[in-house]
Parts: sequence; C-alpha cells; structure tokens
Amino acid sequence: MQEGTNLNNQEEKQNSIPQTGNSISNEEKKLSAISYVPFGFIYTKNKLKNSSFCQFHIKQSIIFLGVSIIIIIGLFFLSVMIGIFSFLIDLYVILYFILAGFAASKALKGEKWIFPSLKPYFNQIDLNRLNIPGLNSKINENQTANNNPPEQKIPPESNNQNPPVIK
Repeated sequence: MQEGTNLNNQEEKQNSIPQTGNSISNEEKKLSAISYVPFGFIYTKNKLKNSSFCQFHIKQSIIFLGVSIIIIIGLFFLSVMIGIFSFLIDLYVILYFILAGFAASKALKGEKWIFPSLKPYFNQIDLNRLNIPGLNSKINENQTANNNPPEQKIPPESNNQNPPVIK
C-alpha cells in the first residue's frame, strides 16, 4: 500500500515540473519576465542571445500588447459614443496588468505558457517579419549561424546557345 502511495506522489511531482528543461538561465527568465511590462520587449530585444525561450516570451508579449492596444482603442471609441462605458478602459488596464503579471511569473518559473485566447494567432506571427529595429538583425544572425549553410555562388550561364549533344 505504501509503495502505491509513493508512486502516486512521484507522478504528481513529475506532472508539476515544467517540461522546458534545465538549460534556461536566470538571466533568460528575468529578461522574459521583463518583456511583459508594456513595451518591455524593446529592452529585452537588445539582450537576446540565441534563446528560444526569450524569443517565445517576447513574441507572446508583443502579441498580447498589440491585442490589448486594439481593445483599448475600441473601448475608447465606445466610451466616446456611449459615455456609460468609460469605466471599461480602466477595468481592462487592470486586467492587462494582472494577466501580464501572471505571464511574467510563468516566465520566471521557466515555463512556456501561452495565453489561451492568443494561441490561434501565436503560430501565425513570425518575429522575422515584424519590423522591429534591432530585433530582426539578431534573430537573423542567430538563424544564419545555426541553421543555414553559407550561400553557394552559381556560375553564370555560358553564352553557348547550342548545348552539347551526347551520343
């Protein structure tokens, strides 16, 4: 009976451990958490060093901030048209900081957690296509150093119009 209880405790511990691995440094965790401060990704983009963990959280914070700005602008126009809804902007700003704090705490724990409402958009957005000065160059350098072989030069075509005939 005691062995079964020990196995259940071990299974619970394994389920509670984040599956991201131990290779995430404290600096990466801190920078990822800072990216959730409004426009904090501008600071963290300069510290990016081959870290998929930081890229993940920077990408999510950019999406979250963009969606939040769109919602706040929509609420602003709604409150201008119908004055009763002006308190919704304040409520959403409070909600933004609560959710950003939650995401930052997940980043500090070393977890890759996605906002459930942003999940459909997360894979559609590529950081390389976003025009953020400084961020794109570092990501491109990292990809070139790790993934892409050097470009091979193709010799220019000859002026020979008739290809040789092989018999």
